[in-house]
This record gives sequence, C-alpha cells and structure tokens, in this order.
Amino acid sequence: MEELIKEWENSEWIFKVNTSFTLLFFVLILGFILALFWIRLYKNQRNKRKKTYEGRAEEFINTYLFDDAVERKTIIENFKKNNLRSQLQKKVFLKELLGFNENFKGESSLALKQLFHELNLDEYLIKVLKRGNWYQQSRAIYLLAELSINKNNLVATFLNAKREEVREQAIFYYLKVSTGEPLQFFSRLTTELTPWELIYVEDSLKYYYEGSMPDFSKWLDHRLESIVVFSIKMIAQFDQFENIPKVVPFIDHPNPIIKKQAIKTLCKLSCNEILEKLIHNFPRENVAVKKEILNTIKQLGSPIDLISLQPFIPVDDWSTRLAFNRIEQHFSKLV
Repeated sequence: MEELIKEWENSEWIFKVNTSFTLLFFVLILGFILALFWIRLYKNQRNKRKKTYEGRAEEFINTYLFDDAVERKTIIENFKKNNLRSQLQKKVFLKELLGFNENFKGESSLALKQLFHELNLDEYLIKVLKRGNWYQQSRAIYLLAELSINKNNLVATFLNAKREEVREQAIFYYLKVSTGEPLQFFSRLTTELTPWELIYVEDSLKYYYEGSMPDFSKWLDHRLESIVVFSIKMIAQFDQFENIPKVVPFIDHPNPIIKKQAIKTLCKLSCNEILEKLIHNFPRENVAVKKEILNTIKQLGSPIDLISLQPFIPVDDWSTRLAFNRIEQHFSKLV
C-alpha cells in the first residue's frame, strides 16, 4: 500500500489528472446506474400499490352504490380511515370516482357527488388549489368541473393565472358547471385571452356546455379587445340575427381589429344595409379592413359597387389590388 502511495506521489501530474477523471467518471456512471435501478424499483412498487388502491376503490364505490344491505356511514368512515391516508390513495380514488361519474347519470351521479363530499375530498382539492403546483391546480380544477362541484369564487382566482394550462381549466370549469350564464367569468378577466383560449371557449360552448346558448351582445362593451372580437364573432357563429343592430355601430369602431370582425359578422348575417357605409369609409381604412370590405362586396354587392372603389386603391398597395382583381374575376365569371 505504501509503495502505491509513493508511486502515486512520484507520478506525473497528467497521470494524476487522468486517473482522477477516470475515477470520477466511473463513480458517476455507477451512481447513474444505481439511480435508474432505484427509480425503476420505486415505480414498480408504486404501480403495484396503485393497482391495489384501484381495486379497493372500485370495490368500495360499487358497494356504496349498489349494496343496500350495508351501512353507508360505517363503510365510508372505514374507507376514509384505511384507504385515504396518502396523497397517492386520494389521487387514485379520485381517478376511479371520475371514471364512475362519466358512466353514470341521474341518481347514481348524484350519489357519487355526495360521496365526494362525505369523504372530505372537496377539502383536499381546495388545499391543492391553494398550495399545489400549477399542474396539480390544473388537475384539481378539472376534477371540480367534471364532478360539477360549486367552487366558483375559488376557481375564479385562476382565470388570470400565469400558466395558460391553469387558465384553460378555469375556463372549462365555468363552461362545464354553468347551466345558464356560461360566460359570466368574462366579467372577472383582467388580461386578454389568447387565440387558443378563445378557440377553447368556442369548442367548449359547442361540445361541453349543456345549457341554452348565451346572448353574446352582453359582452360587446367589455374592456378587453379579445372579448369584444370574440362576442361579435359568436353572434354570427350562432346566427343571432336579433343582435345585428348592436353590431352595426362597430363598423365605425376606432380599433381596426374590432371593425374588421364586425364587417365579417354582418356579412355572414347578410346585412346588406351596411354596404353604402362601407363604400363611403373605404378610402380611410387600413389594408386589412379594405380587404374585408372587398370580400363583403363579393358576398353582398355588385360589380358596380366594386368598380366604385378602384380609384381609392393606391398603385403601390399590391395586397389590396390583388384582392380587388380576384373579386373582379369572380364577378366576370358570373356574367
């Protein structure tokens, strides 16, 4: 041993450096392999526990719903004491409860929601919302929505969250739980909705919301541009012809984005009365609005209306001129 120490001390510095790095690399590789082994072992054990918890949860829920011979209060207390102690147990049970809720309606669905409260899982989700990470909060809001648990004021605080995923779940919650005013959460918004969030709202109204369609004109005076544009768009999307008079003033709106959407909506609703006003405004509009006016003339106007606008298209405005030529060709094919 002493000879090895002396040999090490007398060796070249480059040899010492190479040997040290080799040993360090070996230790890191060994540590990495052990870490992978431990993670795999942990995941296997966790999956085994999950399967056990899933079986217990499924058996308990079936007993709670369909076995009239048992004392419900007793089995609830026993299950809560023995099978809802850890975070994993609660997560697994909520997943199973959600699965049952998706497959049952009527009295069974109401019974599952009652069970959710009796097991104090609403308190658990509230704690997650207040202290959890963003993905835990997102999941908690989703569960509240699917189980139709009324926590409007608490969920409202997440409508303006920094994470888009959390905001989307908060929006989904209001659309899923609401039965009469699905867009009431608009009044709580303080930041503009992204295009993806607006698409999410539209899809939720079409495919998840079960109540009567709201009157979108209610939000035409909203302080956020995205909400105003969305409301004008939805008036056309859901054929709310009764709101045409409320949309018409927006063709003179100072915001070109809102103005463009108003023109598009009124065109879709076949409001011919706006043509004269649009032709009059055409010279003062920006390129995007001009092109929308040209498209409206294509849908509602005539070749004479189109020709009247030609002098107001600058020679160097190639984008508008190209749109004009295409519509001119469209009218020529109709002759």
